[in-house]
Amino acid sequence: MDPLTDDPAQIEVALILPPGLQVAQNGATLTIEAARGDQVEKAQATLQEARVPLSGFAVPKGARVMALRIRPTDLDRLRATQTRMAAWRAKRGEKTSGRFGVGLDACTMAGGPAKDSVASMLIRPETGAPIQPFIKRAHLRDALGAEVFDAIQPCEGAQ
Repeated sequence: MDPLTDDPAQIEVALILPPGLQVAQNGATLTIEAARGDQVEKAQATLQEARVPLSGFAVPKGARVMALRIRPTDLDRLRATQTRMAAWRAKRGEKTSGRFGVGLDACTMAGGPAKDSVASMLIRPETGAPIQPFIKRAHLRDALGAEVFDAIQPCEGAQ
């Protein structure tokens, strides 16, 4: 994947969430970043739930699959940032690196996820391309740290 050239409208993110864990409203973001020397250009977009068919990967019993795409209102801003980033790359002799990042603001439901729960994140750079693991079966308590895992708050309106 190339954050400087991939069309953000084509990017799909799939989350495989354990029971009791939910992404908070507007709590999923995608960041693209480019660096040239000590200069960094960054743009962030909100990911929203999409109704796209996802297949080609195993889903543990009880887990929930959530498909996400960039919110359409964020696309023009992301593309403008990509254009500025690509201009850096076009200059001779200037090394430019780019990367994607996905951020999640999670909340708990029905008592929250079990302490030994796992989650995965997959990404598809464009429609029709194979979906690729971004984070595969991460033990959440280990990945986040016990303090952060234990501090995840209940979702609004959750009992």
